[in-house]
Amino acid sequence: MCRWISLIVLAAVAVLMMGAGPARDNQGVVRFDNHKLVRAWPQSPDQIKRLHELDVLLLSDREGIGGAPVDYIVPPEVMAALDEMGLRYEVIKDNVQKDIDDERARLAAAGPVDPRGRGWFDDFKSLDQIIDKLEAWSVDYPDLVELIDIGDSIEGRDIWALRLTGPGEDKPAVLFNATQHAREWIAPMVAMYIVDHLVTQYGVDPEITDLVDDVEIFLIPVVNPDGYSYSWTDYRYWRKNRRDNEGSPCYGVDPNRNWELGWGGGGSSGDPCSETYRGTAPFSEPCTQAMEAFYNAHPNLVASIDFHSHGEYILYPWSYQGGGCDDDGMHQEVGEVMQSLIASVHGYNYTLGSCYNVLYQASGASVDWTWGDQGVLSYTIELRGPDFVIPPSEIIPNSEEILPAALYLTEWCSSPMKFLFPEGLPQIVQANEETPVRVNITVWGGAPIEPGTEKLLARIGSDGPFT
Repeated sequence: MCRWISLIVLAAVAVLMMGAGPARDNQGVVRFDNHKLVRAWPQSPDQIKRLHELDVLLLSDREGIGGAPVDYIVPPEVMAALDEMGLRYEVIKDNVQKDIDDERARLAAAGPVDPRGRGWFDDFKSLDQIIDKLEAWSVDYPDLVELIDIGDSIEGRDIWALRLTGPGEDKPAVLFNATQHAREWIAPMVAMYIVDHLVTQYGVDPEITDLVDDVEIFLIPVVNPDGYSYSWTDYRYWRKNRRDNEGSPCYGVDPNRNWELGWGGGGSSGDPCSETYRGTAPFSEPCTQAMEAFYNAHPNLVASIDFHSHGEYILYPWSYQGGGCDDDGMHQEVGEVMQSLIASVHGYNYTLGSCYNVLYQASGASVDWTWGDQGVLSYTIELRGPDFVIPPSEIIPNSEEILPAALYLTEWCSSPMKFLFPEGLPQIVQANEETPVRVNITVWGGAPIEPGTEKLLARIGSDGPFT
């Protein structure tokens, strides 16, 4: 009898230490009633350990000490413990469930959605609604749009890719993909907006027409369909896929820690209960296997953007290690133009740099493999928004400011031969003297350049023939 009492007491203590966490209602939907969205600045490993013991939900991709702030959803009954541990924090939202309830009520009241309606981008869209619009494009623009089933998810959902291009063959290609992380609902909306602009302006805007004729544009709006669907039905803040991690009570693998290059390193976790759980092996998940196969099947891919939220970042490799990737500054150069174009629309200044250097370590992320293994100029864009649950009024402004950057990257792909002057160009060249100028010439997505075939043309002044 004494042993049973001891066990009951210990269990009660464990519940008090861990916090109640989110509860499920009678329909099985996870609720966060009176939970706070807290932005914290942990100052020691003990504080991070204590936060885990309190059953908070990590929203940021990484926890660090003395660096960038970290966002958590905190149960109301453990808020006092944050003060007791001396944690520096601020409350961003007082009751996250209110925003979730408002979102659900608004979407339910909207009723059926016309995939051809002018207001399609007025609010967020479910997986089925996104697929309906992809199918509508393929029906309405059969000479431009092709749908490709690139694989199935764990739960048997199709992973769809859209191919958009005009007549012609053997073109360079760009890929826009989104929603590796389920709760980032703004990401597929922005990616869809880009393609909507290209589709509807083809034959109307001469520059868009030429661009679509010159480049293959691929769109994969929902890489993680199981997780995305689950975030709509059961758990709004769900991040991972829906892998049943046998032997663990926790579900899901983080697809953006499951890519091969750098897999298993820092910024990912071997704990199935972690939000950054990397899985049992590289490309262990059907969704990342589908993406790997897609890249391997399209060697003409020149550039890509992987859309996420949130934070206002333009990130490039490396994510798994420090230092920039060996690209002679091309990621930075192209990124600076995209950064400027984004800021020119609504004044938002996105931070540009390698993921490891400006944000955090993230081993097994897609941009490292797509660049390091495939040679594709690769970016992750973290869209703006203070949270994953944001008002629908953010969809159009987010999309409007990303569109010119996406169009620039697409246009950049249209001319595969790139010239880069890593040491700059001289302001003055002295006559009858040698002036060394270092020039890097690269063909992206094409055959290698034959050494010795390049020519330099020069002249004195602005008129006359080149020599």
